[in-house]
Amino acid sequence: MTYWEDKDNPTHLKYIRDYLLSDIELLRLYQIILKQGEVKFNNNSHIHISLRLSGIVLKQQGKLVVFNKIYQTVFNQDWVAEKLAGLESNFKPPQPQSKKSRINLVFTFLTSVGIVILLRSLGLLQYWEWTLYDYFFRLRPVESFDRRIVIVGINEADLQKYGVPINDQLMAELLQKLHSFQPRAIGINIYRDSPRRPGYQNLITALENIPNIIGIEKIGFGCDNRVSFDSLWYKSKFRT
Repeated sequence: MTYWEDKDNPTHLKYIRDYLLSDIELLRLYQIILKQGEVKFNNNSHIHISLRLSGIVLKQQGKLVVFNKIYQTVFNQDWVAEKLAGLESNFKPPQPQSKKSRINLVFTFLTSVGIVILLRSLGLLQYWEWTLYDYFFRLRPVESFDRRIVIVGINEADLQKYGVPINDQLMAELLQKLHSFQPRAIGINIYRDSPRRPGYQNLITALENIPNIIGIEKIGFGCDNRVSFDSLWYKSKFRT
């Protein structure tokens, strides 16, 4: 049985050998069984269960015993002692952390957090944060256009054709035309706090009759400090 590895076909014994060598605790338990002839089986021990699953031992009357003489001869006391010596020389159990090392770890963590908070409060990380944010923002998948939203723009050609700024009559006609499509809301991104004639009264009428107009605005103290598109309507209401 000395050169059994060369004659093991199929590799049944090699499987058992590799299984035993995969965990030093399995080998130690098997060594005890060899010395004592048997060990009481513990249902709550994963080592007992694992060794039994290897097939080298079996459960007999509540005890683990070597399955047969072949296994006992191949994987004998000398073989187990030799393999244990090799495994134990390479086995280094984890060392528990000392109190000093734990204190150093906590101190390092708190110091790192403090430095980051200080740098952020001084604004020194803002550039890198925005750069990283912009980078990840550009990695987003391309979003499909929402066909429920329509943007009506005023470009340079419109300004050259109709003048700067667009007069109230054109704005009133545009609002009425947009309202005819029954949109849920009409948003206006234009500041206007004084009439741009002609068409001022028509624009006031449009603002009064179209309830779903939403315009951007800057608000100060009092109605006269409103600066927005619909501030024309507010001024016409509150003018004395």
